[in-house]
Amino acid sequence: MDEIEFFENLQGKPGSQLGRLYDQNVRCPLLIRHPDGLRAGERIDAICQHVDIFATVLDALGHDVPDGVDGRSLRPLIEGETQSHREFAVSARFPPGLKIDADAPW
Repeated sequence: MDEIEFFENLQGKPGSQLGRLYDQNVRCPLLIRHPDGLRAGERIDAICQHVDIFATVLDALGHDVPDGVDGRSLRPLIEGETQSHREFAVSARFPPGLKIDADAPW
C-alpha cells in the first residue's frame, strides 16, 4: 500500500448544533493510517487543523508547501519526530449572508 489515509469526523447533529462554536463541535477526531504503520494504535493529543491535511499530502508527495497555504505538514508528528504541532487552533463562525472580500487589503 502506497497511500496515506485520512479519516475525520465533523460532530454535531445537522440542523442543530453543527456549525456552532461549542467545544464538542470544534474538537474533531482525525485518524491517519500510514502505509508503513507508523505510530499505529497510538493516540496523539496534538492540535491540528483541517488545512494541515492539504499540506501533509503535498509533503508526502515530495512537494514544498507553497507560500500562502495556511496548513502545516503533519509528517513530523506522524513520523514521531515531535509530539506537538500547534499551540492553538482557530475556529470561527460567520453569520449567514456574510461575505468576505478576498481582495481587501488585510
